[in-house]
Amino acid sequence: MRKAAYVALALSLSITHASQALACTFTYKAFEATVPHLDLDACPAGLPQAKAFCRATIANGNMNVFAFAEDGDPCLLGVKTLGTDEYHVVMKPRI
Repeated sequence: MRKAAYVALALSLSITHASQALACTFTYKAFEATVPHLDLDACPAGLPQAKAFCRATIANGNMNVFAFAEDGDPCLLGVKTLGTDEYHVVMKPRI
C-alpha cells in the first residue's frame, strides 16, 4: 500500500511539472507576428480581466477574442468567440 502511495505521488508531481512546462504554449509575441488582429480597450466578460489584455480577429462575422497575461512573456489565457449579435465595433484613431 505504501509503495502505491509513493507511485501516485510521483505521478502527480510529474504531471504537475509537465503541465507547468506546457502552460505557455502560445505567446503574444507569436500571435502578434502571425495573426492580423485588432487591439481591444478591455477584455469582454468571460475572459480574464485583471492583469490581462485582449486582441481580436473577425472571421465569417464572428469575433474571436484572445486574452493574454500582462506579466512576463505574455501567454495565452483564453479565447472567446462572439457572434454578430454579441459585439459592436467602434474604430477610433490611436493617440
